[in-house]
Amino acid sequence: MRKVVLGTETNYSFSLGELVYLLFKKKVCHKCGSDLEKHKGSAVRTETRSPLFKQGVQVKDYKYYFVCTEYESHFSLSELASK
Repeated sequence: MRKVVLGTETNYSFSLGELVYLLFKKKVCHKCGSDLEKHKGSAVRTETRSPLFKQGVQVKDYKYYFVCTEYESHFSLSELASK
């Protein structure tokens, strides 16, 4: 049986502190003080909205992470917003 996909949704999920950091704060490495580069990763999953229907919806989850240009260290948005 083939699974029919109806559409694609986009999901960005972060707290208020993470949103404030993403929009307004300067992105610098807390280890060395150099600038951080912003990257966006994604993962796709299929959800079924109702058990009565077999059709699914593809949901694309996006996560932001930052890379230190000096040491190649990776930081998540939640990690940077909490400091």
